[in-house]
Amino acid sequence: MATIDVLRSLTPEVSGILKKGGYFGGVAKDLRHDTTTTRKLKAAIEAKNHRLLEDMWSNNPDMLSSLPQFQTCKENLNKTDLDRIQKEIRKKPKDQRTFERRIDRSYLTAPSRLERIERSEGHVSGLVKEQRKARKEKFKFKIWRNDANPCDMCKALEGQKRKINEPYSNGSYVAHAHPQCKCFDEYI
Repeated sequence: MATIDVLRSLTPEVSGILKKGGYFGGVAKDLRHDTTTTRKLKAAIEAKNHRLLEDMWSNNPDMLSSLPQFQTCKENLNKTDLDRIQKEIRKKPKDQRTFERRIDRSYLTAPSRLERIERSEGHVSGLVKEQRKARKEKFKFKIWRNDANPCDMCKALEGQKRKINEPYSNGSYVAHAHPQCKCFDEYI
């Protein structure tokens, strides 16, 4: 299955789960109070994101050695997907087809989302590779450095110095704070 098809595979599965839970027909149901449907949605989302990242990681040898990065990315994707599905449910879709069209047109299944994930995770895998090289060359410390025009989050991290095996204050072991982050580590 192509990577983009993995993204799109979520729509029919999620709409089927919601249909069984009685979420169509303009009914005002709150997913936060429906633990059975929420559990099923989380399992479907988790399985889809695992397949998606497995496919991406297997195509990039630099990423293969970074299991923590894989787990963190999957957790972030799971949360984003569930939040977006809940947002669509709050709009009280009148039928299953309307819901599926909304999801198919949303960012959840967009090729641009896949490109963003690949670009961001590719950047992180490059940083991880550089860190391995720095360890081999016996560097002891790393400093968070910003690229041009950093966001406020990255500005706050600029200049933080850590031992090479310690995380920065945001919990990251490499200078990467968010999707499309262009920060980098300086090794000394």
